[in-house]
Formats: sequence, structure tokens, C-alpha cells
Amino acid sequence: MRHLAVVNGREVALTPLEVQILQMLLLKLGKPVGRHQLIAEIWGAEPDFETRTIDNHIARLRQKLDPHQPERWIRTIRGVGYWIETPP
Repeated sequence: MRHLAVVNGREVALTPLEVQILQMLLLKLGKPVGRHQLIAEIWGAEPDFETRTIDNHIARLRQKLDPHQPERWIRTIRGVGYWIETPP
């Protein structure tokens, strides 16, 4: 099974994990989602407070969605988490 997103008419291949992260952020559109919440809901595990796993997955997902402006789609709210802004 292929996982794709279409960004500005361009197909972007995603891993199943990237799809889950993107879906969760889209379900909470316009609201921040904490990285511990992402880990708990996607991996079903208690997050290790030192882990940067989700940060690495977010960085790769951003790069795939827009290599020229990586934070265009998924933004960071320092100390809070990640969010996708509601379109105007």
C-alpha cells in the first residue's frame, strides 16, 4: 500500500508513521498537539521525556512536504508542541 500526500499538485510519498502524524495534526487543525501526546497516541506508549523520536519524524515530514520552507505546513510552538495552522 502506498501512502501519498499531494502538495501543490506534487505527489509526496510518506511512510505509514508520517501518515499517522499528519492525520493526528490535521484532526487537531488549528490546535497545538504536544509531542508526548503524539507519542502516546501513535506508539501507544508512555513517552520518555528525553526522547527526540517524534522531533526527527516531524523534521523528515516537513522536509518532504516542502523542502524549501520546511516549517510552512507544520509549525512548532516552543514548549507546547506542533500544529498546522487553520487556512485563512
